[in-house]
Amino acid sequence: MNLQRLIITASFTVLAISCVNNKEQENDTTKEVKPPIDCYSIFQELYNELLSFKSQDDFLLYGFGQGGNYYEWLKAVEEVNDEDCKSLIKEHGFVFSELKALGLEYVNTAGRENDYTQFLNSQFRPKEITSEPEKELDVSNELIGKWKLYNSYAPDESIEMHIIFLDGFYFEYFPHNESKKKLSKDGNKYSIVGDKNGEYYVLSSNGKLEMYDSEGNLDEVGWSAKIISE
Repeated sequence: MNLQRLIITASFTVLAISCVNNKEQENDTTKEVKPPIDCYSIFQELYNELLSFKSQDDFLLYGFGQGGNYYEWLKAVEEVNDEDCKSLIKEHGFVFSELKALGLEYVNTAGRENDYTQFLNSQFRPKEITSEPEKELDVSNELIGKWKLYNSYAPDESIEMHIIFLDGFYFEYFPHNESKKKLSKDGNKYSIVGDKNGEYYVLSSNGKLEMYDSEGNLDEVGWSAKIISE
């Protein structure tokens, strides 16, 4: 091979390597970057859903069978990767996939509790909020929503309750006696600070409000909330 051919060959080799490197760089820049997710809020929303349907007749009959009402719940849990939610084990002491284990155990027990479900529930339930939430700065006061709270044992009676944002803090507010209690907000969950029963509200994006305590959904003891439209 003469010198001129060697130079040409070398030039093509360098050009080819350069094209490959550029292509790799393009691929790197076009790789999809997953946005961070609020693992704890997603976990609590799915956990509360499980508690609300674990004793339903259709769940006891079909479980998480494909085509049933609760197959989508199982899929939603499986779509969340433990690797994307490492903060759960560090901050709360459990991993996301344990929620699936609880759901499957409820299939085995027909919605009843045993030592295993009680242990998992003790890990998953929000702990009593005793510390003061941090004040949020540079924000305006805001009415988050208004609801009427009903109990099936007195269906003709109701209590009006607001969630408000006032002077940097969230509160539950009752207009009938102008009382209010401070709330600690974590995602779509509003926990009553210092409540011995661990009571909290879960507010959906459509305005639906659900009430819980450390034992589960308060709809099991007759409580419900109806939004007050402006």
